[in-house]
Amino acid sequence: MKRPFLAVVVSASGVFLVVCFLACGGGGQPPVDSPVGPARATGFSARVSPATSVQLDKIAFGLQKDCSLRRHAAWMVKSSNHGNAYYVAAYFDGPGVPGSLGAWFLSGDPNDPNGMILSADAIAVAFSEWPDGSRTKAEAYLTDRDCSDLLDYARARR
Repeated sequence: MKRPFLAVVVSASGVFLVVCFLACGGGGQPPVDSPVGPARATGFSARVSPATSVQLDKIAFGLQKDCSLRRHAAWMVKSSNHGNAYYVAAYFDGPGVPGSLGAWFLSGDPNDPNGMILSADAIAVAFSEWPDGSRTKAEAYLTDRDCSDLLDYARARR
C-alpha cells in the first residue's frame, strides 16, 4: 500500500526535529560546568563574605546626610582585576528610595581600607559623595564582572 506523499513528509519532518532537539541538548538549564551554570555561581558565592564594619563606616561617611546603610545587608568580594581592592554591595535607605542597593570599590585591607573609595554603580554615584569609579583610571564600575556578580548575589538575598 502506498503512503500519501504528505504523510511521508510530515513523518520525516517530525523525526528530523526530534533528532535536532536531542542533538542540541533540548534547551533547559546550562550544564553544571558552564560559565553561567551552577558551578559559576557556587565558585563566586564562595568568594563573597559579609562586608566589614570598617568598610561600611568608610562608605557611610560619604553617603548623603539623609541616607543610612543597612549593615546587616552588605557583602564584599575581592576584585579579580585590581590588587588589594574589594567591591562592597550594600542596601541603604535614602530619601524616597528605601531599600536601595549600591556598590562601592574600596582599596586596602577589608579591616583597614586606607586607600581610595569609589562609587561603582549609578545608585552609589547618585547617593554618595564618593567619585564615580567609571571616570577614573581604576575603571571600577558595574561593567567589572566582580561588581555585577556581587550585585546579583545581593539581590538574590534580599
